[in-house]
Amino acid sequence: MITACENVCRDFNFLGNLGEWVNNFGPAIAFLGGIALFFLQRKNDRTAALRARRLEVYLETVVVLRDVILALRYDAAITEIGKLFRQFEMSYAKVLLSGVDDVIEVTNAARASVMSAMEAHASKETRRIVEANAETERLFIKCIDRMRQDMHFGTGVSSEFSSDEVADRIKELMIEANLS
Repeated sequence: MITACENVCRDFNFLGNLGEWVNNFGPAIAFLGGIALFFLQRKNDRTAALRARRLEVYLETVVVLRDVILALRYDAAITEIGKLFRQFEMSYAKVLLSGVDDVIEVTNAARASVMSAMEAHASKETRRIVEANAETERLFIKCIDRMRQDMHFGTGVSSEFSSDEVADRIKELMIEANLS
């Protein structure tokens, strides 16, 4: 007489070898998974490094653009404006190299606006100056907005501030900078 257990063991004898195969397969899966995770981590590290570099470029560009706008607005010497604009041109070149398309587009528009404002201030026509100042400020705020969107993309950080809130905060910071 044969027991049910012995019968199952005889009928499914090949399953005994399966355990040996699984023992050999587990380390192979872990090794392949480790290789895949290594390359995934390298990609993530590169993305983080590029994002950090873009942040540096964006910060530099915003500061220099603000300085040019303030120099124009408060009638600084033409040599000072020229010096600041050259610094902005260097920052602009960095944005062209490391920025994303939306940021490049709005920074290009801000650059054109600053050049137009420089021409308006040189003409001494009040109407042109007021319009140029308004357009330059609008594009300055738009630059910051696009840069914030790029920096917050794919993170848990909210970038849902309205442009009006951002504009108000920027105006406050510009006023504080002028007072100090």
